[in-house]
Amino acid sequence: MITVIKLILLSGLMGICLYTDLKEKKIYNKETITGMGLGLLFNTIFSATPHVDSGFWLSLTGIVLGLLLFFIPFSLGGMGAGDLKLLGMVGAFLGWPAIGWVGLYSAIFGGVISLFIIMGDQAARKSTRTMLTNFAISFLHALKIESGSIPASGQRFAYSIAIALGVVLTLFLK
Repeated sequence: MITVIKLILLSGLMGICLYTDLKEKKIYNKETITGMGLGLLFNTIFSATPHVDSGFWLSLTGIVLGLLLFFIPFSLGGMGAGDLKLLGMVGAFLGWPAIGWVGLYSAIFGGVISLFIIMGDQAARKSTRTMLTNFAISFLHALKIESGSIPASGQRFAYSIAIALGVVLTLFLK
């Protein structure tokens, strides 16, 4: 019963974030930060193990790992801070054991969605070629890739879709 309530809370918060990301291209702090707090509190109170702090640490490490997983794509300009915090919120509810899978599946879904966007947009194809060429040149010359070096094709998608699909697949396979 406790797990069902936790999943309903997570689903509700994810639904709100998905809606605002699709409608306004923004994921608000009031949902993600509140979600992190609720996940942390929920796992601390309803820990399945006899140790009082084990649910707290499970949740806290889920937040930290969730934030770290997407930090590099965020710092390169490939996603927004809301997406980063959304994965941290998911980590608060599911804990560190599941957040790695959520991150992996989200990256796969995000890549597939991006490929469909690139295939349908000539400017995106050219932009991607430019990015890959610059990366290869930078790699060969051992140059540092600067922040924001991922070129914008003008088409962005709500990455919360990929994160939500990653959560669903992780829970389904668990």
